[in-house]
Amino acid sequence: MKDKTIAIIICTEPGALESMSQLLVKSIRKFGGVLKDAPVYSIQPRNPQPLSLQTQVVFEECNVRHEYVFLNGKYTNYDFANKVVACDYYARHLSEDYLLFLDSDQVVFNNLEEFVTGHDADVQMRVVNLKGVGTNGNDENTAYWKELYARLGVEKPDFIQTGIREQRIFSYYNAGLIFARRTSGLFEQWQINFEQIMDSGLKPEEGLFFVEQSTLSATISSMGLTMKELPVTYNYSPQTHMYLSASNTQLTLDQIHTFHYHRLFRPPNRVNFQKDFTVFQGPKLDWLKRELVSCGINPQPFYKQWELDLLAQKEQVVQQIRAKNGTS
Repeated sequence: MKDKTIAIIICTEPGALESMSQLLVKSIRKFGGVLKDAPVYSIQPRNPQPLSLQTQVVFEECNVRHEYVFLNGKYTNYDFANKVVACDYYARHLSEDYLLFLDSDQVVFNNLEEFVTGHDADVQMRVVNLKGVGTNGNDENTAYWKELYARLGVEKPDFIQTGIREQRIFSYYNAGLIFARRTSGLFEQWQINFEQIMDSGLKPEEGLFFVEQSTLSATISSMGLTMKELPVTYNYSPQTHMYLSASNTQLTLDQIHTFHYHRLFRPPNRVNFQKDFTVFQGPKLDWLKRELVSCGINPQPFYKQWELDLLAQKEQVVQQIRAKNGTS
């Protein structure tokens, strides 16, 4: 269905998130292919403080429509609530056929044609890499999912295989990338269900961190929507990269569509260029290096082994001096 209309949604707030949003929208406009000119809507649903002048300039250059709308006054201490209210808001206020939500800590490296020419499912997402708070129906997380399903009306679980180690678990998807039919009602129902679960106090033993993600997966199951699992090249993560590297099946930047880097490039993390990113060499990595600095994410995101060795030696000397001063 090549004539479908698609809008891209992101959340942007002052601070580190806006730097990542800058990088994301620049990558969409440069490498997004059929979606490089798609409308991008950025929303600020919690913090009314203005974005930096640099972010405003980048958004204007990339034709990003940013707005502050106070949507998250109830769960202000839970960052992931922002994506729930943002998706609900735009599902009700936009007219495009499909909405693509992206976490800001992603970079687009290749044509996003999968969403335009691919299977016409209600929802397209990537499975979680690891089981995490997911369940196989007979483990420490089973009680949480059974209660979650009971509250949301899921009568029978569907199963997926995790992206890493291929564990069979109840359907559980990574909410960092959500492509869904706007009129499916998914985003509105996710908002309703999310509030219900949050207000009930139900959460995994690990805490609130994955409530928004597990609730989304349970909502999809409860609604009986058609689902397409995206290939590994979408929502590709450092975790996936290291796992595939161990089996000598690394993917290059010319194969990866969206790279979900999480905290990888943020200080004080130091990426070993020679060890971890050798396979990524090329013009796209050069672009990434420049933009990580330009967007203010990290003034030096990559290190060579000798630089890491030197830093380790300096830190050792500092620790020795501190220990000596502490005993003198």
